[in-house]
Amino acid sequence: MIYLPVMKNRMYENKIFTEYRDLFGGNIAPIIEVIFDKINKKVNSFDELLEYYDENLGYQYFIDVFVFAENEYRYKDNEKLTFSFENRKSTHKEYFEMLKKVALSNYGVPVISVKGVREYFDDSNLLVDFVTELQKFTNTIAIRIAADKFQKHFTNLDNILRRSDLFIFDINEESIEPYCFDIEDLNNRTGQYQNIILHSPRKESIANRSFKDGVFTDLIDNSILKNYDEYNFDGVADYLGYKNALPSTGSNGEGSALSLMFDYNQNQFFSVLNVDSKKGASGFEYVMDQLIRKYEHKLDPDGDCKAYALMKENYMKEKFGNWAIWNYYTMLRYLTQIKKNL
Repeated sequence: MIYLPVMKNRMYENKIFTEYRDLFGGNIAPIIEVIFDKINKKVNSFDELLEYYDENLGYQYFIDVFVFAENEYRYKDNEKLTFSFENRKSTHKEYFEMLKKVALSNYGVPVISVKGVREYFDDSNLLVDFVTELQKFTNTIAIRIAADKFQKHFTNLDNILRRSDLFIFDINEESIEPYCFDIEDLNNRTGQYQNIILHSPRKESIANRSFKDGVFTDLIDNSILKNYDEYNFDGVADYLGYKNALPSTGSNGEGSALSLMFDYNQNQFFSVLNVDSKKGASGFEYVMDQLIRKYEHKLDPDGDCKAYALMKENYMKEKFGNWAIWNYYTMLRYLTQIKKNL
């Protein structure tokens, strides 16, 4: 199985790269969606970003220069996303030059992202030329294609992708069933490249308060992680139990504190929720207390979960965390479970 965790280049995702690089390598390589030109609040050039990931990962990683349509996300803080907005206005030549830099880095693999907001790829001939030209600079590229663009481009791409390339079929939050004909075309492909299904099982629209306290939730359908091969995919890409979400303006101080701890064997997330939404981030004291005092023996029976180790360290210091740190725990737990069971 190939596993590609999809991670935006926010501060806590970068912390996973620097502090837990042993979780990567082999069949696990991150797709880094670059939405900032910053590392730890310091503005960097694109070249410096690539140097940072080359140095801190030391393994293969994928770079997606991330852009999005105006109506693609429900919540976002436009002031934090100027880098993505600038790249949304770039020409195909400017986009090519950025991906060429990835191709020439030590470990980076360029991801050609084909989605509606990149209107120049509506020209199939331009896309073919773009791919074949980029292939000259590296042994491996990845095509990430939004599901609604598949039928327009697949036949042309199938003819030019090499054995060492990847084709990433992105269904985002959708179920896989509506794409049965597309998958049939993929199964009949002529090329021998690797074929990956990318999805976001935790929907952006599901609020924290929708989860229950102390149960394995049925609000997240993670079945693709285990049955991807039934559709003849070579691997899976997902968001490590986090939503496919952009930085937003934040809450008004309220909100339901939630933890989602993934269990690989069950292929489900165990939810611990502070039902008092007025507590906001201070409600994580209850969440952390429950996870450590009540559920640790069930969720970390072997004592080898890196998320639990970090939680317990912070628990002893009475550092109960905020929204960003708990997203970090969620991703770290998920990645630990994947690494342990691959």
